[in-house]
Amino acid sequence: MSVASIGSGQSQIYLDITVAAGTSVIATLSGPGVVSSAQQTGLAWSDGRVRLTWTVNTSGSYVATGTAGNFPISGSASVQ
Repeated sequence: MSVASIGSGQSQIYLDITVAAGTSVIATLSGPGVVSSAQQTGLAWSDGRVRLTWTVNTSGSYVATGTAGNFPISGSASVQ
């Protein structure tokens, strides 16, 4: 997972994965300051890439868990 500051005390957290084209991906982000919907979904493009994006407003540790098709996925990020 990666993190980018978007200003106004907010950051975006990205979960990038590559799976088979057309695979449905769903993940939920846990942490101290999730301001977007905690649950994000995506569908893999023809090249298999999926990016899920969350907006947060508090520093700390964040963990995403979910599935890509029938397979579990997870990731973590630290926001400064």
